[in-house]
Amino acid sequence: RCRPNHMDALLMKLREAGVEIQVEKEQIHLNAGSPLKGIDIRTLPYPGFPTDMQAQMVALMTSAEGTSVITETVFESRFMHVEELRRMGADIKVEGNRAVVTGPSRLAGAPVMASDLRASAGLVLAGLAAEGTTEILRVYHLDRGYERMEEKLRGLGATITRHKEGTAPARLCLGQPLYRKPSAGVPMPGDWHDVSDRATHRCADLCRIWCSGCRDCRERRLDGAGQRCLCAIGFRVRSV
Repeated sequence: RCRPNHMDALLMKLREAGVEIQVEKEQIHLNAGSPLKGIDIRTLPYPGFPTDMQAQMVALMTSAEGTSVITETVFESRFMHVEELRRMGADIKVEGNRAVVTGPSRLAGAPVMASDLRASAGLVLAGLAAEGTTEILRVYHLDRGYERMEEKLRGLGATITRHKEGTAPARLCLGQPLYRKPSAGVPMPGDWHDVSDRATHRCADLCRIWCSGCRDCRERRLDGAGQRCLCAIGFRVRSV
């Protein structure tokens, strides 16, 4: 149940992007069968477009055709989710208070980290659209604003589970099991990579891949096989 009259700005932008919407008194019916179109969005105080939907719309626009420009005017530094979307293959450039999204992008599942409540929701949307498995860490942010989101998404047919291992923060996994050995020497999001140099986390097998999983927490704890970071953030890689 919802109050559609409180969501006029959001519904207008979704229609502009090509989503078919039918509004009833306390319900909204959506049909996004046709390809999405890139749109421009500018966040504003109510009744303008809500800043709390900015991260979700950035994720949505990665699947839209053309270029979208999302301008954030309410809060500074609210594009922390962009780097995580880039890890999944999104084509996004941040220019001051604007994010320029070029799509559609073929997103690939990857381990990503939630930085705040709305960014968490945006990463969930991206994970649902991506090929393969996406693991979202620090989903305690998500729980501050969305009740049992994974259960509701499973009711819509999504493959999504919540995991909690030891003392690490809860995480969400979308898709099939995340970690696997590299196949044919080709790096893929979610692969395990042997680490020969623990000081730099340089990958022994794929010399152009460096681990950046511990960059944020500044810890470099590896398991006995030297394959997976044991910190809460997880093991992520980036090209150099």
